[in-house]
Amino acid sequence: MTTDLRIVVDTNVIVSQLILPKSTPAQAMRAALRLGKVLTAQAQLRELFDVAMRPKFGAYVSAEIRLEESFLKGLPR
Repeated sequence: MTTDLRIVVDTNVIVSQLILPKSTPAQAMRAALRLGKVLTAQAQLRELFDVAMRPKFGAYVSAEIRLEESFLKGLPR
């Protein structure tokens, strides 16, 4: 039996972490990555891509940069 901590994080936490690196969700993500294994599913990755590409996020970073950033590379579209 494994004793590794497995953590599921809501998509909103991931998005908040990406656009606000000093936010509470960002701190939670860093803690989750440090303390255990963050689990995800293909459906969540698709949702993350869809959410990150919404026009309102253009106020934080351009669509071109969002597509180039490593966190969006390889996500299912």
